[in-house]
Amino acid sequence: MRVRLYVSTNKVGSKCEDIIDIPDDEVEGMTEKELDEHLNSYAEDHKNNIVNWGFEIIDK
Repeated sequence: MRVRLYVSTNKVGSKCEDIIDIPDDEVEGMTEKELDEHLNSYAEDHKNNIVNWGFEIIDK
């Protein structure tokens, strides 16, 4: 199974994507709900590896 993972914001050109191959035996026999949850875990990992966020105090 080939899956495109992506993260984007409302800014033009902000889309970061990656294509991964998941072995068939890893997802074989999964229900649609299980597959959705499994792919969401890949997407969550992708997001966590791509996105940096935080804050910076610029005036007190």
